[in-house]
Amino acid sequence: MWGTVWDEKNGNKYSISHHSLYPESAVLIPELTLTMPRALTVSTGLDALSHAMESLWNKSNNVISSAFATNAIKLVRTNLPLLLADPSNMQVYPFLSCRHIRLLHF
Repeated sequence: MWGTVWDEKNGNKYSISHHSLYPESAVLIPELTLTMPRALTVSTGLDALSHAMESLWNKSNNVISSAFATNAIKLVRTNLPLLLADPSNMQVYPFLSCRHIRLLHF
């Protein structure tokens, strides 16, 4: 896992990585997203999509990561429009937990 630190004064971006940044677990509670603004839902979904697409041309790409990335792209393309049409549609969340999708293809 990694993080990014921005030095806005000098216009620099620094990436940090350490084994202690990896989570031991994640709790996914879709109901907590019901009050998210539409723009945040869109940007989260597009972020998941861009990460999946990026992993396809990553220099460390392999057959397994490509399969996960391709599946993530399909899930976002299919389910993000459904979620935007009805944000209370809890049946979409098992297929479109964007944070979950992002983790699968790295």
